[in-house]
Amino acid sequence: MSYPFDLKVIRSSFAEAGKIADQVAEKFYEILWDDYPQSVALFEEVDMDQQKKALMGSLSFIVNNLEDTDKIVGFIKEMGRRHSAYGAQEEHFDWVGKSLIKTLAHFFGDNWTEDLEKNWVAAYGLIADVMNQGLQEAASPEPRALNELASQLARELFEKALQEQAEDQFYQMAKDKAEELLRKALRDVAEEQLKAA
Repeated sequence: MSYPFDLKVIRSSFAEAGKIADQVAEKFYEILWDDYPQSVALFEEVDMDQQKKALMGSLSFIVNNLEDTDKIVGFIKEMGRRHSAYGAQEEHFDWVGKSLIKTLAHFFGDNWTEDLEKNWVAAYGLIADVMNQGLQEAASPEPRALNELASQLARELFEKALQEQAEDQFYQMAKDKAEELLRKALRDVAEEQLKAA
């Protein structure tokens, strides 16, 4: 897969940011909450220490595995699906992207160049697009999931029909047997009365 950014630039700059990962994560959420105060509500029930580690861990995993398209796309899509359960919406990815770029620019200071920004904007844009695919897939079931649902429904209807048919047959068999036993009992009684007469 070819990327709209220079992988070496992304890796080398992230390696620098990784040296101060705790500070980067702290600053990121500070900027996110300052610039988008409505985002604070999304983190009310969240353990922020774990969240900060998860942020940097996810970025590290993505940056380190960009050559493995299947692995990385699956990972990012799954992140999008998970974020659906947290109430994430497409616009939130834009907030995160802008906050991430602003955070990196803050720490790089005078070393933050147009080239660095261009590469990171392109890299995050790709991540956000794939995450959004996962978010959309979580919001509307995949065709495979719909097929499985339809198959399950068909099985249940078939089993119910078989059960009803079996119950009808059992009822008819029981009725026939009862009639047969009643006729036999009547014959036996009639024979006994004839013998007694």
